[in-house]
Amino acid sequence: YSESEQEFISIILEEVDRLNSVVCQFLDYARPLRDGFGLADVHQILQRTLQLLEVEEHLMNRTIINQTLEEDIPLIYADPEQLKQVFINIIHNAFESMPEGGTLFIETELVGELDNPMIEISFIDEGEGIPPDILKNIFIPFYTTKEKGTGLGLSICQRIIEHHGGTIQIQSNPGEGAYISISLPVKRLEQKVSRC
Repeated sequence: YSESEQEFISIILEEVDRLNSVVCQFLDYARPLRDGFGLADVHQILQRTLQLLEVEEHLMNRTIINQTLEEDIPLIYADPEQLKQVFINIIHNAFESMPEGGTLFIETELVGELDNPMIEISFIDEGEGIPPDILKNIFIPFYTTKEKGTGLGLSICQRIIEHHGGTIQIQSNPGEGAYISISLPVKRLEQKVSRC
């Protein structure tokens, strides 16, 4: 192949990959969430997510991951694959917001009242931040500011977390990074076990 033909083939393959990604996100958003729930360790899911992302050296080499994980976090009743999908999406967004590199802080903490404990998972990046007009629309399906984005990533994340009985919140100011907090209930585990 000539140089121009090779470049043309490269462009075609890149577009095929992009379209495949778009179709997969559409399908993820449209299909009912499967129920693969069971006893799950949030810390193990986080570590597995980071192991999967290690292959993306162009992102990992620019970013420092700083983890502060509370000891003896209780198991929850969850679908590990769904939570992994959420964590991958959030971490990818954090990487993209820090094109020159930076630190991503990941923290876990047991919060809430004794009769309603929650596990809070926080992701804090040192990125470009999110303007208020974008932040207020960030969970709306198909809303995106990315040239090749679908606007479904965070919508899917919100849907998954709500499916787990939890909440996801984002706080940010331009130039000050982003703070994403996910709260997952521990009580759902107790309720599920009591029905067995």
